[in-house]
Amino acid sequence: MARDEFPENIKRVVSQRAGGRCSFPGCDRQCWLSNSDANKASSVGVAAHINAASPGGPRYDQAQTEQERRGAENCIFLCQSHAHVIDHDEERFPASALREWKFRHEKQIAGEVDHSFALPTVRVRRLNGITFDGALPRAISQKEVDRLVEHEITVRNDSDYEYRRIGFKIQYPELLARSLILQGPAGFDGQVMFEQDKIQVSVTGGGHVKIPGSDFLGSVIVEGKGMLPGDELKLNIPSLPDVTGLVPTKSSEGDPHYYFWIHGHPVITIGTVHKAYRFSAPLFYDPQSRSLRVGRVHESNPELDPYVQVTTF
Repeated sequence: MARDEFPENIKRVVSQRAGGRCSFPGCDRQCWLSNSDANKASSVGVAAHINAASPGGPRYDQAQTEQERRGAENCIFLCQSHAHVIDHDEERFPASALREWKFRHEKQIAGEVDHSFALPTVRVRRLNGITFDGALPRAISQKEVDRLVEHEITVRNDSDYEYRRIGFKIQYPELLARSLILQGPAGFDGQVMFEQDKIQVSVTGGGHVKIPGSDFLGSVIVEGKGMLPGDELKLNIPSLPDVTGLVPTKSSEGDPHYYFWIHGHPVITIGTVHKAYRFSAPLFYDPQSRSLRVGRVHESNPELDPYVQVTTF
């Protein structure tokens, strides 16, 4: 059976709408290259079928008409490597995913962004054990060890964009212990600030951040630059139970307000344009188990977000 190939004008339009770049998330390879002949350009790009051109091909849809198979909506522009990859793992790369890539990539090329595609992923997990800094200037008793818990908060750039700058603030429910650890990707340049004591410590890639003085309730602020798609920041927070009685009671998803949260403001790069946006996610605290759980990450403005309750202890 004959293949329903794309006409040349469709290939050209799809390539132009993609900016001549691969639409595979995180690739963005420039597929049009210079040629020794000044009247020509060399291409390492492919106008690939989303649903196959003929029966038996990857993602073939028999309900499509010949015109639909040959149309621009069924075409995605990819580098040769990724065009090969998607056709050899049909389950991993369904047609719905390819159409979303195409939509996102064309938006990016046009200098537009749907912020839902730029949101980071936030994860929180309680560690089995405590990380200690050997340089701590005081003895640690077994009683204090028994009272310490440590949570690891991960902020991952799962977007299609480079985070030129990234900042986030965490309002935490327990007493911050004397040492935090911030780990970032290679080349990350950042700093940790402790809001209450106005302490600022710079880190490159990662490192220990020690708090002089007493443990305290308060907020942690992380600021930095240089996160590519797939990069992540990890902040390890050892903490002690609060004995002030000021921490609000247990909260859960659906509450009209939450008292503990992570709020951030990435600046992303779209071509040569920088665009800023903001996100928030609740941190739900269970004082009985002394555990944290992260809620839905969503785009927000802290001044307008009805879920952000700014609390001073």
